[in-house]
Order: sequence, then C-alpha cells, then structure tokens
Amino acid sequence: MARSVKPFPTIDPSLSGSGYEKNQAVAVCVKAWRRTFELASLAPGDGRLAPPHDDSTHFANQQAAIAFIDAMPPLSGPQNVSDFIACVAFAMLKHIFRSEESRQLLDVAKVALASIRATSRTPASSVAPPAEPRPLAKKNLLPKTAPELVQNGPSKMQLT
Repeated sequence: MARSVKPFPTIDPSLSGSGYEKNQAVAVCVKAWRRTFELASLAPGDGRLAPPHDDSTHFANQQAAIAFIDAMPPLSGPQNVSDFIACVAFAMLKHIFRSEESRQLLDVAKVALASIRATSRTPASSVAPPAEPRPLAKKNLLPKTAPELVQNGPSKMQLT
C-alpha cells in the first residue's frame, strides 16, 4: 500500500483513557505505535531519524502509524478479522490513520470477511464424500484340491 505524505493530525502519544487494553489485538497495536513514536521522536532534529525539514512530530506519527499497521492481526479467520476491524476503528477514533487509509483497510477486512463467510456456507452435500475403498476381488490362483491338479494337469487348472 503506497504511503502518502499528507500531514498527520497531532496525536496524544499516551493514548490514555481509551480502554484499548480490553482488546489484546488493539493493545498490541498501541504498544507498537507508542514504542515507534517514542523512538522516532527522540531527536526530531537528527537527520538520521527524521527528514531534516521536519520540525514537528510528523515523522514520528508517520512511522508509528506504519508500526501500528504492521502489528495488526492477519486477515485469516473470523476472530482475526474482528480484531483487525477493532484496530482500524481504534486508529480512526484516535486519528492514527487518515480517513482514506482507514477506508482502504476496512475494505480489505470486508473482502476477507466475505471470503470467510463464503467458505463456511459451502453445503456439505455439494462436496462429495470420500469414496469407500472397495475390497479387491480375491481370486484363488491355486487349485482347490491336489487331485484336481493331478487330473487336469498343470496346464488345465481351473482358477476360481
């Protein structure tokens, strides 16, 4: 996903009082956001950490938003999709993402959820059950009795 360079709104780095701790996935994302924000804003004037023309927390916010996205759960399974949506909703409310990024992330979650629902709705009757293995017909290649072998000779044996 391409990242644009539009300015991020000012965000309270503590993200306190939001109740995010109740959802473990959101808590993981917030922890990643906070750690990256703190690291990226240690020396905002240092050109090694932030672009030289950035005199605000723009760079720290941008890097923290990327860390937040990277910490979000994968879109596999209904619980992960639910946690993903919770992370996006939290980020929207706290202005971690711009609205267009949030819409794109929610669109991706909708597709994943639709895919999960489609696979769970596949009726069992449409899927053929595995075929039962049929026992192979056993043919006795040996003569039934020794006298039969003597009477008919080895070339005239009847196989059953």
